[in-house]
Amino acid sequence: MARLHGIRPPATFATSQGVSIEALSEARRRFQNAEYVELHRIECRLDDGVLMLCGIVSRYYLKQRAFHVVANLAGIRQISNDIRVECHHGKRLDHEANRNDGTIESVPANAREYS
Repeated sequence: MARLHGIRPPATFATSQGVSIEALSEARRRFQNAEYVELHRIECRLDDGVLMLCGIVSRYYLKQRAFHVVANLAGIRQISNDIRVECHHGKRLDHEANRNDGTIESVPANAREYS
């Protein structure tokens, strides 16, 4: 199997359902214990090594921070950050912050350095 840049081969975690359950539980625990209260409401699910993040935050920084909270989890191959950015009055911010074009960010090989 060819190794894609920044993506771990799926065989390392797709062979065990237990690893996926542990990774998802750890992701949820990290969001519940995050220093930013808005991140406590982030929902996540895991599908074949892709961790999908959903929820609403008030600043683009928090959307980025959510990615870094889970970037170094074992068993996570990619992260789909579908978190929406809305101001406190319920208005959406610029379309770039809420871009949902189907792109999925690969977890960088050196993600542990950023957490």
